[in-house]
Amino acid sequence: MKYQTTVKNLGAIKFGSAKFEISANGVDWTDLGAMRELVFEEMSERSEISADNTGPILVGIRDHRVQLSGNLMEIDLANLNVIRGGIDNYSAVAGTLVSGATQDFASGQWGFNDPVAVENQNCDRSQLTINSVAGSVDGALVENTDYFVGVNENGVTVVTIIDSATVTTEDQTMTINYDYTPCAKKVLKSGGKMELSSFYARFTNTDEEDKMFRITVHKAENAAGIVINYQPDEGEDPDMIPITIIGRRDNTRTAGEQLFTIEDEQGVS
Repeated sequence: MKYQTTVKNLGAIKFGSAKFEISANGVDWTDLGAMRELVFEEMSERSEISADNTGPILVGIRDHRVQLSGNLMEIDLANLNVIRGGIDNYSAVAGTLVSGATQDFASGQWGFNDPVAVENQNCDRSQLTINSVAGSVDGALVENTDYFVGVNENGVTVVTIIDSATVTTEDQTMTINYDYTPCAKKVLKSGGKMELSSFYARFTNTDEEDKMFRITVHKAENAAGIVINYQPDEGEDPDMIPITIIGRRDNTRTAGEQLFTIEDEQGVS
């Protein structure tokens, strides 16, 4: 068989799905979690001015926009509240304080300067109270000397262990003891608010070398109401909510950069 050409840039061939994130400010991002059928689509209408005795005088586009869609498997009311652009009243009702919860990170599950997320979080997403961190080899560690506690861009408390004099090896289990107050329930109430707030949205595909291919929409708005596709009790698929987000031009940005930005680390030769 004769091949017509050869691969010019292997990194330009993309594989896999993407992470769907939203943000109110373009800095702090929330991962919407497990989803299916993610689609990014650019849309516009052709605009043409012509005369009776010439060809087209001016050809361009109008109503330039994009659409991001997918099926939301994790029905989190806090995330829905952001997606729906402020037309609802959302609240989280705190439950009972849980003291002395523990979580183990075995060797290979943590590394120096690599933040690890604590499993349970406070209902209000405030930073957790970390009572202690101890290694199976090195024993008790000291905060701000052997490890640091912080909150990542998704509002999740993380613990970062550093290569200090006390921490002698990564080949050990780290045990975190902490307190947290879970949510008793989340509540979303709707009806009576009409003005939609815009937000940022992005798809990020990351390859096996941790290089990303990312599409960021600068001014996104919700374009679909809540539809819950309830599945049969004996079925294997979860109930899902289809979401559709429309991205429109942000006129405060430079012309040519108002709608979306694509960043590609994978296709760099």
